[in-house]
Amino acid sequence: MENHQIFTITTIPEFARAALEFDAGNTMAQVVRDLFGTYTPKVQTVTTYMDGEPIAVEEQYVPGVAGMDFEWLAGFAVFLLILYCLFRLLGGSVKYG
Repeated sequence: MENHQIFTITTIPEFARAALEFDAGNTMAQVVRDLFGTYTPKVQTVTTYMDGEPIAVEEQYVPGVAGMDFEWLAGFAVFLLILYCLFRLLGGSVKYG
């Protein structure tokens, strides 16, 4: 019987790592992050087995629509709706006021 080592691999895509590390000045990305919070897609743990023994454990982003952060997206959509309604209200009051 062979001995197997269990190890964990956590991979962050390069674009996500760059966005997390870049925190200089008042950029639009920083303003959005401060206003809505960090967009965090869902992750899943994938374990690879050989001969019934786990040989690797890896965290991966959940692919497709299932991995989206719907709470963050819904908050963003509600903010846009409220902003749209506010501008419509202000436009109507200026036009008819």
